[in-house]
Amino acid sequence: MASTDGQAGEPGSIDKDYIDIVRSDVDIDKAFIKDTGIPAKIFYFCKDCKKMIKPKRVGKKFRFSCTECKGSNVAFGSKESINNYYKIKK
Repeated sequence: MASTDGQAGEPGSIDKDYIDIVRSDVDIDKAFIKDTGIPAKIFYFCKDCKKMIKPKRVGKKFRFSCTECKGSNVAFGSKESINNYYKIKK
């Protein structure tokens, strides 16, 4: 069960059906979906260190490790998505 205490790196539970998420009215910047779109800058977050990191790729797979703690518990996404999901204060 996910923690809801607001700690960094520990997202709260989401109790929504898939169909509700698909039908949501989220505003999307048209620059990201027009034509080929503008690529979003990717940020990496070590769930062990609980901070943004510069990762090291693990083999040829789509996996990364932390260059600071050597852990392999690394998440990635846009800065906004990482900050929101892991409740990182700006």
